[in-house]
Amino acid sequence: MDLKDGLLALWHELRVGLLLGLGMSVVAFVRALTWGSAQGLAATVSISILAIVVWANALGAILPVLAAKLKIDPTVVSGPVMSTLVDATGLFIYFSVARLILGI
Repeated sequence: MDLKDGLLALWHELRVGLLLGLGMSVVAFVRALTWGSAQGLAATVSISILAIVVWANALGAILPVLAAKLKIDPTVVSGPVMSTLVDATGLFIYFSVARLILGI
């Protein structure tokens, strides 16, 4: 896979992640408001979900290409490394969004 194919895959995954993230964030926002949460909390959760889904899809496109370039089996890297990176950075994204929106 060359750079052009990698960038094309990244572009595709970013678009898919954006659509999935938008759908999930709208559902999360409505659900949080329905359960009586404040608008700030609902916005925090929904924006975080959107950002994390887009980020996870981008990593899903980048990691296998990077692993192949480093001569590492992409299937070995994709599972554990992907899960660990998305979990760790997902928490960072969530708390960063919460700090910005809720001021905590």
